[in-house]
Amino acid sequence: MAIDGTELQLDIADNACIDLVKTPGFVCLSSLSKHHSSSLAIESSDAVTIFRGYELDVCISSYDGRITEIHPKSLENGVFAFIRYCKHSRSLIVRSDLFGVSPLFYRIDNGIFFLSSHNVLLRQPGDELDTSGEISLLNYGFSFDQHTCHVDIKRFPPAMQARIDASGRVIWQPWGSWNDLGQGDRLIDDEAAQEVESAFRESMQRCIALTHGDIVLPLSSGYDSRRIFGYLNESNVDFETITAQAFKRIGDRYFDIDGRFGPEVARRFGRPNRLVPARTPEGLAADLARRDLLIGSESLMHGWSMALFEALRENSTAACIYDGLGGDALGNSGFVFPRFHVDYKNNIDILFNETAKPGFARALGYQGAVYDDYRKGYRDYLDSLPSGPNQCELAFLLLRTRRSISPWILMNQAPGSLVVFPYLELGHVRKTLEFYPGEKYRVFFQKYCLEKYYPDCFSIPGSRAMPAVLPPVPQDFANQLDAAERQYLFSEEIIELIGSRVNDRNKFFFSLFRSRLATRYSKPWLFETLARYLRSETRTGYFLQ
Repeated sequence: MAIDGTELQLDIADNACIDLVKTPGFVCLSSLSKHHSSSLAIESSDAVTIFRGYELDVCISSYDGRITEIHPKSLENGVFAFIRYCKHSRSLIVRSDLFGVSPLFYRIDNGIFFLSSHNVLLRQPGDELDTSGEISLLNYGFSFDQHTCHVDIKRFPPAMQARIDASGRVIWQPWGSWNDLGQGDRLIDDEAAQEVESAFRESMQRCIALTHGDIVLPLSSGYDSRRIFGYLNESNVDFETITAQAFKRIGDRYFDIDGRFGPEVARRFGRPNRLVPARTPEGLAADLARRDLLIGSESLMHGWSMALFEALRENSTAACIYDGLGGDALGNSGFVFPRFHVDYKNNIDILFNETAKPGFARALGYQGAVYDDYRKGYRDYLDSLPSGPNQCELAFLLLRTRRSISPWILMNQAPGSLVVFPYLELGHVRKTLEFYPGEKYRVFFQKYCLEKYYPDCFSIPGSRAMPAVLPPVPQDFANQLDAAERQYLFSEEIIELIGSRVNDRNKFFFSLFRSRLATRYSKPWLFETLARYLRSETRTGYFLQ
């Protein structure tokens, strides 16, 4: 958006799959959907409106032309990013969902306000490193608050609306509050499971009412997707399941858990299932590279998922994908640390101390003011969340769920598809947050509800209840997977970058690491994580130049 009259020039090498909307003061690029023959940007006589996601109270989702008639105040119960540019006033309204789960990033450069669903598209050569964002990401898998790994690129804050006027002034206004969610003080009694199940079923009914394409359920062997499966199956709606085979490392061995037990759930109930085989070692590098290009350093997780999205892109019709995000966190409690939930007043201290450990900061030589600024900023952020039993539950939703877990699907979804999250429907959120987190963890509430209301789904083993005897993947194949991943991660360029980043004390361990790439090496927590991060940084191109 050219706030001060500066004209943004675009030179797109391949625009076959890109929709370009350009009006004085505003430019939008959006991928075209092969199913809808349209993009997310809808232009009318007086505005350009972009809506990515869904809202359950007004029952609207991406690619719905009615979005031009919706007032942003109506958008509260869903996972979405809303942008509307008014041609007359040359002003912009931007609105996020309550937990900010829908990925939206921004930067302001030379009077131009840039917004993107992918932070890698906002990168520019010479961007300054955000040390607090980097330390946070490496420590526990997420950057906190609005931080990314670059100073000028911010994550759009949750429950917030921004208005940018023609002069470039940004007016921030919170539209929602986490104070009116459940208080977390109820004990779990005989009525609790029925109340939570009723809230879950109401959420599922609302999601089904969206009627966006064919319902597709990525079916793992965990409890979250199985509970969604149980409801869809009982409701006799048409849906299909797809299972991504992924090898889970336990110790030094790999196990095929989802690929073995996910399809079995579908077969038992006569539902179709498509098994997407795990990548061979030969195809692993291509998957990891694609993950790096799409997600960048927003999250370092879920490299295995690329094969799943490639299969979903082959769908002949639009897909409405049901994801179990938030199920375990809201059902069983989120973070789990020693002494957690004994006294909720100590939880925030335990959370801070466990997720802000100095290991990575010390290893990278971050000391003094840089490290102190990170710790103070992170602690201030945690303390800003509503106090009470659910303070750490909200922290999990806003940090792990929002910044580390959700990117795997929301930053990979194909144009034309819609991803919905039944467990994040606000009625269900409020109900689950009524109960004390320590109680939910003690009962393991998501498991309890699955067993009580969908016992046939529950009876099949899976990642949460592995059988005592489960044969591992053949060791030769596991060794090939390890070797392929190391070859991708530890290119000569990355090795040199690691050596330039670690402090003097770790230079010794780095020398051991360099000499032992063919076998297991010293300090994998440091060198593997740092390699993933540096790989994502170096793979990113520069869209804005």
